[in-house]
Amino acid sequence: MLTGLLARLEPVHEACTREERETIYRFRYRVYVEELHHTVGGVDHGQRWLRDEDDDGPYSIHLYTGTMPEVTGAVRLMHWGPGEVPEREFRMLSMDRVPDIATLRVAELGRFMIHPTLRGRMLLPALARTGYEVLVGRHGVEVMFLCCAPGLISAYAKLGFRTFGGALVPHADGMHVPMMGFPSDWERLAKIGSPAAGIARKYYGPGRRPPLDVARYEHLFEDGSVVMDPEHIWEEMQHTLQDAEAGASFLQQLPEKLVGELGRRGCIVDVAAGTLVTQEGYVERELYVILSGSFEVLTGGRRLAVVGAGEVLGEVAFFRESGSRSASVRAVTPGRVLMLRRKVLQAMMKDEPALAAELLFHLARVVSERLAATNRRLRLVEARPSMLPEEPPDAGADTPDSRLVRA
Repeated sequence: MLTGLLARLEPVHEACTREERETIYRFRYRVYVEELHHTVGGVDHGQRWLRDEDDDGPYSIHLYTGTMPEVTGAVRLMHWGPGEVPEREFRMLSMDRVPDIATLRVAELGRFMIHPTLRGRMLLPALARTGYEVLVGRHGVEVMFLCCAPGLISAYAKLGFRTFGGALVPHADGMHVPMMGFPSDWERLAKIGSPAAGIARKYYGPGRRPPLDVARYEHLFEDGSVVMDPEHIWEEMQHTLQDAEAGASFLQQLPEKLVGELGRRGCIVDVAAGTLVTQEGYVERELYVILSGSFEVLTGGRRLAVVGAGEVLGEVAFFRESGSRSASVRAVTPGRVLMLRRKVLQAMMKDEPALAAELLFHLARVVSERLAATNRRLRLVEARPSMLPEEPPDAGADTPDSRLVRA
């Protein structure tokens, strides 16, 4: 199976010329800015490219698929010797949690992107496998880090990366989660079917390089700030259901079998107070079911609602063809959310069509109720303009129809 996978991998090239790098910067612009509407630094609208100061550093390597000038995928690799990681990356990726990090050769994978018409094919595994070869074979990297949106956790987990309790990374578009992986853990890479498994065995094992003692770091992966274990997720969802007022929330109205199916297919993310979960205008189709805490929904800087345990967020972008968020969401208190990718629905339509229909019905009901509540509010404002507040309400207060008026 693995041999067949590797045979289908796309050719990967290393950008060695200025022309190649500038073509990659323009490809980033098309994906990050024009397609996904990300808010990122280094955007040059005149040149129509996305480039930052790290791109030309001596520690940076750029890989791409496709041919000039039609790049189809790209990734930037940054690598450092023991104790050489810049303070910014060290703090951002919570490297201080890793024992003896100052003695290890470290890498960060970033700007990982695929052309929108080619996602789900072999470009991601090809870039990951070649990146492994370059970082481990050429530079002896012992631990790798990356930072991704919650919706991409499962994709990077298939490559061998794991969440380790690092602090969520604040981003202009919403929260991002740090992940790490050990390239010498070839047994685990083979077990999960990572495209890097074959190369790992090439460098590590009997008669080769001694692997890192990964057992020393296993405690990092038991943190619980990101949960992917279905049994744990099910238990936490049951606590939310038990604590909620009967029939009052989105989660409470779902049949038990559908609740279990969502738990099996999602992941839980721990969210600190003040964290921006997602940004208005951002292209992201994930659904968020609140398991604990309070979250405010804002548009144009004005609060529309405060929502709590059992409620769903993100249903508008979930349905929209563009996937663009119609509102921002920020945590008012510490909380936890169940994150569900749009692909969950697509998979359920094949595996559990009756449950998929049930989920669609309840999401449509939420959209309808919230649209009706918004219309009521608009009619009230038209009749009594003074009812429209000049400033957003206080952080802890619910607005009228706060469980209904949400984007």
